[in-house]
Amino acid sequence: MFATDSTEETESADAIEHLKLYVDEQGENNMASEDSIFLSNEDNYSASSTLSSHYVENLFDWDVGTNWQEGVDGSGIGEDVEINFADTQKISGMAFYMGSWVSEQKYYENNRPSVVTLQLDDEEFQLEFSDVMEKHYVYFSQPVAFNYIKLTIYEVYRGTVYDDTVISEINIFPPAD
Repeated sequence: MFATDSTEETESADAIEHLKLYVDEQGENNMASEDSIFLSNEDNYSASSTLSSHYVENLFDWDVGTNWQEGVDGSGIGEDVEINFADTQKISGMAFYMGSWVSEQKYYENNRPSVVTLQLDDEEFQLEFSDVMEKHYVYFSQPVAFNYIKLTIYEVYRGTVYDDTVISEINIFPPAD
C-alpha cells in the first residue's frame, strides 16, 4: 500500500509532513487514539450518488453490517463522499473498511475501492489499498487540522457479481490527549 501527495508544495503542506498507510495490526499499534470523532448535527456529509438504502450516513454509524454504495451505472469511478465539519477538526488519522463487510462472500461479490483520492481542505493524496477484508489505517506523522474531507473513488477491485462499489465504514481519529 502507498500514499502519495498529488498537489504542489504549499505552506499548508508543511502541516502534513507525510502520510503513512497501514493495514490493521500495524495501524492499531501506530494510531494515536481509537476514539473516533463523531459527526454532529451541524456537520454536513453527502455522497455524489447512493444505491437504494445504502446511505452515506452508514459510513459513520459504527456498524460494519451497513454500508454506502455508489448509485451510478458502472463501477462508480469518480463518485465521492464529502464531509464539511461545522468546526475545524484536528485528527491523527483515519480508518477505512473498504468493500461490504456483511460477509466475506459479499465482500468479493461487490466492487471495493483499490485507489482513492483523499482531499483534506486543499491538500490531495492518492491512496492505494490492498484487496483484503481488513481495516485500512491512514495516519499522519503529526496531527492535521481541517474543515473538509472528500474521498473519491479512482480505481476498484471488480466484484464477482455486482458492479457497485461499496465502503462499509470510515473512522476519523483525534490526537491522543
